[in-house]
Amino acid sequence: MATFADDLAALLEMTGIESPVICGLPMGGVVAQAFTVRYPARPKALILASAPVSASLTMSEKLLRYVLMPSGIALPVIRRVGVKRFTRFSLWLARRLWGRQWLGGRQDIQQFIEQCMLQMESSELLKLWEAIYSFDLLPLEQITCPTLVLNGEHESKGALRHTAEILRRIPHARAEVVLGGSHAMNLENPEGFNRLAEEFLRSCCFC
Repeated sequence: MATFADDLAALLEMTGIESPVICGLPMGGVVAQAFTVRYPARPKALILASAPVSASLTMSEKLLRYVLMPSGIALPVIRRVGVKRFTRFSLWLARRLWGRQWLGGRQDIQQFIEQCMLQMESSELLKLWEAIYSFDLLPLEQITCPTLVLNGEHESKGALRHTAEILRRIPHARAEVVLGGSHAMNLENPEGFNRLAEEFLRSCCFC
């Protein structure tokens, strides 16, 4: 995650953006946390959507990380079976662990997310999983900028545990719920997602 954070810092430097507002959805929210802990003076505000704080905060995540798919098994399996089969297996497993509505009830959205994942090359998927497996709780108390945490109305109970941890640790954090949404809330209810983000930014006097 530190590498992803440094990549984001390099991108911002190249584009001349000194004080960004960073909005990250699941994995992007993890990168946003890592970036802000690593460069605490840079962000003006954070929006963390369905963002976990660790790869093993809940019991189901511990089961996945250490028993069902430990890195010593998952990474060789990715190399052997390829992106297509591993992606479909991981989505199947996620629904079993976090509920059938984890990616919502709309088939078109589920298919879109799956197709996006299937576009990754095997080497990129390996990088992603290696980063996920190494992700442990960061010193979020160091984040001092205004922070909005968003979750879908039908998000898993495990994800809400992560939100509670963010609210407990980040001094200026607050949470809102996107009605009708689940893990893919920005696709299921983009108007509601955008409205909450814009209201947050206005409250910070950024727009």
